[in-house]
Amino acid sequence: MKILVLAAYLSPFRGSEFSVAWNYILEMSKENELTILYGCAGSELGDNSDLQEWLKSNSLPNVKFEFVKPNIFSRILNWPNKKGYFIYSYFPAYRIWHKTAYKRAKKLINNGETYDLIHYLGPIGYREQGYLWKINLPYMRGPMGGLLNTNKLLLDNTGTKERIHQFIRSATGYISTKFNRTIRKALIQSM
Repeated sequence: MKILVLAAYLSPFRGSEFSVAWNYILEMSKENELTILYGCAGSELGDNSDLQEWLKSNSLPNVKFEFVKPNIFSRILNWPNKKGYFIYSYFPAYRIWHKTAYKRAKKLINNGETYDLIHYLGPIGYREQGYLWKINLPYMRGPMGGLLNTNKLLLDNTGTKERIHQFIRSATGYISTKFNRTIRKALIQSM
């Protein structure tokens, strides 16, 4: 199959979200042709240094990497997060990056690239759906996490600050899944 993959974060050197994407690419490229749209292979959105370093002495058959550099608006919005002033500025910056990734995907298709499937691989959180589900191709999403609330037994042994954080996380998660039409439409579009 020819698969267009959105893996916002990937790296041959890092763990967590980065390694989920990297391991998927390694395994799926054995039997499929992959085009990978990514925005981070380093310490911050827009940093692709890990992958560039790896590609200096390695290659990966059946894989085409497409770095989607954040546009100026995304970089400006992410600046307070990057500097540690206001971490929540990351979310609108990341949403804008998704629009840029969507435009890149449309451009690839308009330039004659064909795909059998679009796979939104990561990050695994469900709150940001991106826009690739709007493309008229079979669409797959996953792995997906973050849907469950923190267990009350765990919260009983945490401090007030963490309880407040988890309450806000749970409340915004509930509101998102109940009232955000984009999340519902994207999940319905998923295979």
